[in-house]
Parts: sequence; structure tokens; C-alpha cells
Amino acid sequence: MLGATVATSTLAPAVANAQTGHWVVNAAESAVVHVDGGTSQVDARVELPADLGVVAIDDAFVLT
Repeated sequence: MLGATVATSTLAPAVANAQTGHWVVNAAESAVVHVDGGTSQVDARVELPADLGVVAIDDAFVLT
């Protein structure tokens, strides 16, 4: 009698915490856009309300 044992494993891949893009404030167009880190293309856009102020502080923006 011949026997065989087969074992398989489906381990979940490790979670990678990588930055996949960044948000950019475009005050001239009253919008905030997300630029994809892999393609360098805009993949999301959020319109800012007309009465919202945008203040630049160093490398950050404060929306007032």
C-alpha cells in the first residue's frame, strides 16, 4: 500500500504600510486633489466651499 500526504498553506500576505500618494491643496481652483504615488496621476478631487480659507504653514495647510 502506498500513501501520500499533501499539505498546502494559504498564508495571508504581510500587510504593507506604504504611502500610496498624497493630498495637494489647489487654492486657485478651490479644490484638494489626491495624487496616486504609483502613477503620479490625480485619482480623487474634493471641491472646497467658496467661503473656506486656505492658510499655508510650512509644509502644511490649515483650512479655516
